[in-house]
Amino acid sequence: MPSVIGREEDSGLFANTKVSSASFDINEIFVLWVRPFLETCLFVNNHYRSLGEQDEALLLAAAWKFFSDDIASNRNLLTSIATHPAESALAKISPEHFRGITLATFIETTGIPRNTASRRLDDLVKQGRLQVSGDSTYRLASTPLEILDLAKPTYIFAQWMLVFCGLTPSALGEPKSLLSFGSLVRHLLAAYVALLKGRRVTTGNTPHMGVQLALMLLHSVAVGRRVTLEGPSEGWGFRRYQLIALDIQTQPYFVREIAALTDLSVAVVRKSCRQLAELGLLAVQDNEKITVGGPQLSQEEMGAQVRARRLYSVEMEQSLVRFTRNALARAERLAKNPGSSAD
Repeated sequence: MPSVIGREEDSGLFANTKVSSASFDINEIFVLWVRPFLETCLFVNNHYRSLGEQDEALLLAAAWKFFSDDIASNRNLLTSIATHPAESALAKISPEHFRGITLATFIETTGIPRNTASRRLDDLVKQGRLQVSGDSTYRLASTPLEILDLAKPTYIFAQWMLVFCGLTPSALGEPKSLLSFGSLVRHLLAAYVALLKGRRVTTGNTPHMGVQLALMLLHSVAVGRRVTLEGPSEGWGFRRYQLIALDIQTQPYFVREIAALTDLSVAVVRKSCRQLAELGLLAVQDNEKITVGGPQLSQEEMGAQVRARRLYSVEMEQSLVRFTRNALARAERLAKNPGSSAD
């Protein structure tokens, strides 16, 4: 799979946090970062579940991404508050100053069908989380301070990416400013939303998204164990991951371990697994044991999905490339100026 490094560049002040050279390729270390990424995504999904039904939570995550992108492109705003601590800086920002987002943009970003997206956005307006303007565009009703809860998992994932690129975790320093927060969180949000979009398009809204993330995580752990036993000579690339993932489709997982990972009831997990089985994506044995595989995950179908980028989309890859560039650039600045905060 070709890398997207060197394609579209960021704009705004957050663009100052990019690495100019394309000396790394995240696809070549896919096996290394996929588990930490999925752990992070599952944490985010579990943590923000109280925000609403899963389509509502996905639409809100997309709205947070748009909000973060607007901050990143507002040079005047960033000039005045970019170096302030993230919490106090966000408290000074009013979403009403930013663009409204169309229904079509929400649909394109999340993969949610038009009628469902429209209905869920209206529900979010009724809940007071979004506002709708006279031109039928949507924006956040208030600054989402809940987004600050993303800081710790985002920075930890950034540390992992630095380690996989040959640096130490401490190379990231201690990001505190709005600039540092935004330059990493907005790209993690984009990757998270892209991952969930792929699942939403493939499986619809019925199976629980947390169950799907947990199954992906468990399968990534199983792939990692196989790689450990086979040794590093074949590398850690995306293609190797896919081949092993196909080869271990008979690996069993259990409803109760999925329930523990997702903080969902066993009954909800069983129901979601049956729904995924009806879609041909897994098999359920004795109501307790799950194997990832079925008519829709045959060798031929998986090959087609890989070629179509359904499981690892270009959107997701681009967001993770930008995320990693920003982490590397921050480490580079700190290395050049050890006494600075890199903010």
